[in-house]
Amino acid sequence: MKKNELISMVDFALTCEARKDNDPWEYANSVLNYAEFLNTPLNISMFVPAIKVGDKWEVLEMPEYRDTKGMSNAYSIDFNLGFDEAMEEYQTAKEQCLFEGDFTRNHIKSFAYHISRDRTIEYLVPFDITLTKKGVEVSGLNR
Repeated sequence: MKKNELISMVDFALTCEARKDNDPWEYANSVLNYAEFLNTPLNISMFVPAIKVGDKWEVLEMPEYRDTKGMSNAYSIDFNLGFDEAMEEYQTAKEQCLFEGDFTRNHIKSFAYHISRDRTIEYLVPFDITLTKKGVEVSGLNR
């Protein structure tokens, strides 16, 4: 079992128990925190960079910087206006993703289906999901 792999509640509890240096309160707290993590409802931002606009999630596409060589200076400046801000928004959203993967539009449609069924993170355990650095941090698997 890898440190950044999503695991079942039972495996987590047994892994924590195997570390005999844990005091009982720390053990109970770790198990409770992981249970709460697994019980978190899925949302699209866990998989792909997305921002919440109102009550809906908007998936962000990676901004493209356009090569403006050969364009008039005035046009080339306008062409990439806002690129840095868009890239910063995208990178910030990407750093918040909990699960690793190169997800396509078809994946996103599948995620939307499961999200609409009020599934939680626990639903994903059998699928050998790899957690991002943020996912490991939020889940408590790094303890």
